[in-house]
Amino acid sequence: GMDTVIFAFNEDLYSVAIQAATELRKGGHKVDLIMEQKKSKWVFKYASRANVKNVVIVAPNEWENGEVSIKNLETGEQLNVAVSSLAEWASSSM
Repeated sequence: GMDTVIFAFNEDLYSVAIQAATELRKGGHKVDLIMEQKKSKWVFKYASRANVKNVVIVAPNEWENGEVSIKNLETGEQLNVAVSSLAEWASSSM
């Protein structure tokens, strides 16, 4: 199955979502990239139905700092990680 679902808040952030997906795949994650306008509630429901461990949220505020938000659905923990560090994060979270 998938390890991570990536969701961008708006179309302006789709390129960031693709970049994040590339980094996560480098780190060994199987990634599902949602490139359509959905509410975050839908994304979390979809992720838990698919038994996905992480949801990566690409939001304008975090991206201003070059970061994305990662929510671990098993623990409920949420953290911000720089897009450039995602491959490293992915390989350490396997």
